Amino acid sequence: TGYTAGSVQALADAIKAAEAVVADPQSQDQVDAEVKALQAAMDAVEIDVSALGALIETAEAMDTTGYTAGSVQALADAIAHAKTVAEAPESVQAVADEITALQAAIDGLVVDTAELKALIAEAKELAAKEGYTEESIAALNAAIAAAEAVVENPTVEDVKAQLEALKAAMDAVKPDTTALEAAIAAAEEKLADDKYSPTSKAALQAAVDAGEELLAKVETEFVSYEDVVAATDAINTAIDNLVEGVLLGDANDDDKVNIDDATYIQNFLVKLEDVINELAADVNKDGKLTVMDTTMIQVRLATGAEDEYVFPDEI
Repeated sequence: TGYTAGSVQALADAIKAAEAVVADPQSQDQVDAEVKALQAAMDAVEIDVSALGALIETAEAMDTTGYTAGSVQALADAIAHAKTVAEAPESVQAVADEITALQAAIDGLVVDTAELKALIAEAKELAAKEGYTEESIAALNAAIAAAEAVVENPTVEDVKAQLEALKAAMDAVKPDTTALEAAIAAAEEKLADDKYSPTSKAALQAAVDAGEELLAKVETEFVSYEDVVAATDAINTAIDNLVEGVLLGDANDDDKVNIDDATYIQNFLVKLEDVINELAADVNKDGKLTVMDTTMIQVRLATGAEDEYVFPDEI
């Protein structure tokens, strides 16, 4: 056992021939020749390394992607040592031992789960955060559980699959956009109101555009809740910073323009009134209050002019 079939058969044939000579020796020369032949057959017996060679081929053909660097290196070292033994086997036992060692190195390959473990930790941090939809967090927690199960009993294929599944679950986590949507709705009402200055409305429109762009991204990619909060705050701040204009001609601040405003301006000019909304009262926009402003009010009333607003930040 452990030797090549051809060399073992040759030895068996030599033994049989030698036994025949022993049974009926014809001469000393015949005996001497048979001794030499038998010794030659014994010396020619070859250790069978075919099983070791086949295992070496198997080991070299293995795809070691996805295994730890340490276990892959151990396999490479075992292959190199096995090749040395296969090239010059010292004994049958040495070959058998090498087969055992190489098989152990193959069986000892360790699936690399480091990347998956790191992603699980990252996913758990995300799952613990507030501000995301319950449904998407539930799906993420399910993906985390599946990934943890694979870590306990990993295969290269399962680890790869769980990396992809967990990444997909993380990307699919959706932030709660209720407040952002409400802020956009409130902003759109303000933008439709002519009483706010164009400059401040432009700033609000820019904030709304950014918020709507973020909402669109939520449908296709991961968006953090922090980004949603920032967009919401930006819109609300822009709403707070809207500059409200004053109704041109509303000199007495009663939110309407009529002949009383012309009278109010006249009274102010003759010191019968102490306080006036100068921005609203300067109807002809010449930077001063005169009887011409009362005339302009009368003209606007007579012609049915539409309400006009003037804005402090536009002057």
